[in-house]
Amino acid sequence: ASASSSRRTHVRRESSLSSVHKYMQGPPTPTGANVTKVTNNDIKEGLPDRTPAFVIDSGSGLIKAGFGTDSRPLTYDAVVGRPKYRRVMIGSRRLGKVVVGRRAQRIRGVLKLSYPVTAGGVQNWNDMQKLWEYAYEDNRAYAMRHPVLLTEQPLTLMKDRLKTAEIFYEEFQVPSLCFQLPQVLGLYAVGNTTGLVLDSGDTTTSAVPIFEGRYDPATVATMKLAGRDITRYLSKLLRLTGCNLTSSSEFEEVKRIKHKMCTTAFNLGTALRDFDVDRGMGYKLPDGKVVKIGLERFQAPELLFNPSLMGREEPGIHELAIQAVAKSRPEDRRQIYSQIILAGGSTTSKGFELRILNSIRRLGSFNKLRISAPDRRAELAWVGGSILSTLSLFDSMSISRADYMEMGSQAFYKKRAQDGPIAEDTLSRSFTNIAR
Repeated sequence: ASASSSRRTHVRRESSLSSVHKYMQGPPTPTGANVTKVTNNDIKEGLPDRTPAFVIDSGSGLIKAGFGTDSRPLTYDAVVGRPKYRRVMIGSRRLGKVVVGRRAQRIRGVLKLSYPVTAGGVQNWNDMQKLWEYAYEDNRAYAMRHPVLLTEQPLTLMKDRLKTAEIFYEEFQVPSLCFQLPQVLGLYAVGNTTGLVLDSGDTTTSAVPIFEGRYDPATVATMKLAGRDITRYLSKLLRLTGCNLTSSSEFEEVKRIKHKMCTTAFNLGTALRDFDVDRGMGYKLPDGKVVKIGLERFQAPELLFNPSLMGREEPGIHELAIQAVAKSRPEDRRQIYSQIILAGGSTTSKGFELRILNSIRRLGSFNKLRISAPDRRAELAWVGGSILSTLSLFDSMSISRADYMEMGSQAFYKKRAQDGPIAEDTLSRSFTNIAR
């Protein structure tokens, strides 16, 4: 199959990272790319003369990666595992020093898991590079062949951007690199350039007002509380019932319990009062033990609205939204409130959409308040990035390796000064012409 083909097989070769160097150069660019041809001048027609971009939404909990011409990305946990014991054999193969990707999740019981990204940013750049290498290997992509679109969070420090650039330009030798905010890409994914993106991932929750494709860093409201904290809180609640899941591999199991069984209550007090304890749901652990999940399924997601449950002095996600829009220009606020987009995996729990709408309404009087909850919220930034990567203006938004090698960090400062918004009519024409 061609490297850029959107046809996927579920069977993936998951060899050790020692083989990943093969994906840094690769064979000549394959032919027969599965690319939809369009006639709009804003889009690179057919893309046969332009290698598809490699789009990476590099989240703290999940990494979504794939070609911009694919229908959806390959997704894996942003976790790195190291053997707990000196000599561990899986089948006939001895584990290497580091295991990432799906294999790390499959054998997590014999691994000590760590997370390269925390709420404070990347903590281990070597591990982060291994995760990006795995993205190339998993997609059978050749780094030197494909331009890259990479997400970065609002208020990312320039030193972190430059470290990322160093890895992609000097280690992977990519031809060009484009940084984009996942919240802006999320808006593009739903066909808008104006709105408020409420994004809650694994380590950070943010409210980003965007007007006509631009965002002002001064208006961004963030809190370092998100999905990973909800998982910790659920683990604490389960311990109170006698269920101790405390190791790094067991923490991943708690995360699965959260995704499968937790519900965001419209009103927590009412949900707890009406809940029949005898109707608690059972969850089967890998060792066969069944854990009964009762009130915890409502209590854990409540943390996002009431951080004081874990002693945190931070606003709830609904208050974060109000704070962000209040810092926007008064003349823009009505239009921003009319398009609130939910993004990130921590907004996908059952009942979240109604709860956030009700919680925001209770904080003020709004002429028009609209919440949009797209189906693929966890992949929303990647979808927007894949759309952007097919536009002709994508090249002008990227920094080539030649410019980086010539100017170094100055290439990014110069680019920041030149960047502008994407016109909404450009996006709308693109959505009309691209069949997805």
